[in-house]
Amino acid sequence: MANSDGPFDWEDENDPVFISDDDYSGEETTPLEDFRRLMIQDRIISEFVNEAWDFGGIATISDVINHIERKIGWRTEIIADKSALDDYMFFEHDTFHRDIWDAYVNSDEYQDLVYEVAYQSEIAMQAFTRRASGHLTTKDRFKKTARNLIYKLARYFD
Repeated sequence: MANSDGPFDWEDENDPVFISDDDYSGEETTPLEDFRRLMIQDRIISEFVNEAWDFGGIATISDVINHIERKIGWRTEIIADKSALDDYMFFEHDTFHRDIWDAYVNSDEYQDLVYEVAYQSEIAMQAFTRRASGHLTTKDRFKKTARNLIYKLARYFD
């Protein structure tokens, strides 16, 4: 990477781009070329993540995720944590299961969790855009009035 003012300034325009979507757009590619591109991309990403982890551990990886969020306009939520799953298994069942993370991310429970998070995200975005645009439904108005009333009652009794 190019020299920068800080250790987490990865947005230098002079950095070389190893793989760019522009290099492959508009051209017919063979499945073998596509596979080669995916393999190179996977290697580059793996090397970058390993270097970031070796450099500063979880703090650096968190900075990378935050940078990706800002660059792409995403908000990433961590919905599962391997160490938390290991801790739960140990403290709740007094055992350690070496492959529990792989089993969990391939389970129906995890798929249900991902689905519910995505569904709730859609619901929240719809409610927000209705409120932000001033197009509240009767249900939205009732919930807003009830929330305000409960808030006032809670402040009154404090």
